[in-house]
Amino acid sequence: MHVKIFLPVILALFLFQATYALGIGPARIELSFEQGKEYKSEFIVVNEADAEKPIELYVAGDEEAAKYFNLSQTKAIIKPKETRGFSFTAKLPDDLSPGQHKVRIGAVESAGAGGQVGARVGVELFVLVEVPIPGKYLTIDQFYIQNTNAGQPAQLSLKVTNRGKETIEKITAVFEIFDSKNKRTAAAILSESNLKPTESKIMETEIKTSGFVAGKYHANAEVTYDGIKKSTETNFRVGDLVINIIKVYGDNIKKDTIGKILVDYESQWSEAIKNVQPEVKIYKNQNKIAETQGQQFSVEPFTAGTSTIFWDARGLNAGEYDIEAALHYENKTSTGKGKIQIVSFEFSWLLVALLAVLIVIGIRLAKGKKR
Repeated sequence: MHVKIFLPVILALFLFQATYALGIGPARIELSFEQGKEYKSEFIVVNEADAEKPIELYVAGDEEAAKYFNLSQTKAIIKPKETRGFSFTAKLPDDLSPGQHKVRIGAVESAGAGGQVGARVGVELFVLVEVPIPGKYLTIDQFYIQNTNAGQPAQLSLKVTNRGKETIEKITAVFEIFDSKNKRTAAAILSESNLKPTESKIMETEIKTSGFVAGKYHANAEVTYDGIKKSTETNFRVGDLVINIIKVYGDNIKKDTIGKILVDYESQWSEAIKNVQPEVKIYKNQNKIAETQGQQFSVEPFTAGTSTIFWDARGLNAGEYDIEAALHYENKTSTGKGKIQIVSFEFSWLLVALLAVLIVIGIRLAKGKKR
């Protein structure tokens, strides 16, 4: 009785909370600190509910910086499905400790809104205030090499930012590419000059993959700026138009029913492969007894998945059967093998009946001993 009441209550609470969802955007705003500069930025709050929503807006987070932020308003009533714009201003002091200051701007339902009891729905965005560090200081914000196919160039991108107070005169980045056996397969050098405080640069080049075999690769980047060194690393893949069949299997199929055969696969290609046709052949003692196909599907780049093929096993005897699976795509075929069992439940019912008899005998013997 209690379970029947409890489950609907949980469901009602879930739906109740879902109808009171708030959204805020953007998720992050970045400010580069400059002495004497006043900052102003806009953001939005979205009421995703079907009823109007009174909200309160606030500033929190980094105590050193948050106190200099002012909101355009701290209270509002947002109509159903409405997106409302707000703004903030920040008049920061001349001296703010170096590094990153993380300020949170949030919107929360007003206390008691909609007759709610308990927690209120709220959302926040982050304002990151970057204060230059004394001297020269470079950060590597991103190192990325695009997955590609063998023989096609891979785009390399390195993003750096001057977080220091002084201009960086010269930046040199040396890249080395290694295969899965840790053998160096390629190298490149890029350079930039005169990177001013708070300024970012993206250093880009193409890595030629002629001679690369399909597989996983590792890249190192050593960045030197005005005599100071930093390093980073990343991984990428070079693909071939192949779908590898990883495993062919299936749960035991009850005799005289339709069962499922599963084919696990993984794409080695950096583009989507469409119209993949799965097919299975069933053998018993090396004699083919059945052949069937599954539904066509598409495979996303470098992803793994499972194809399900239904097999009508009615009329076949219980026992172990061999499976030969194939995936046909782009005038290519990948194959794999596995096994599956057809089981008879007659023995299972006999076992249950025998167990029941033994239980009855055990109970009678126990009663006899008590007498």
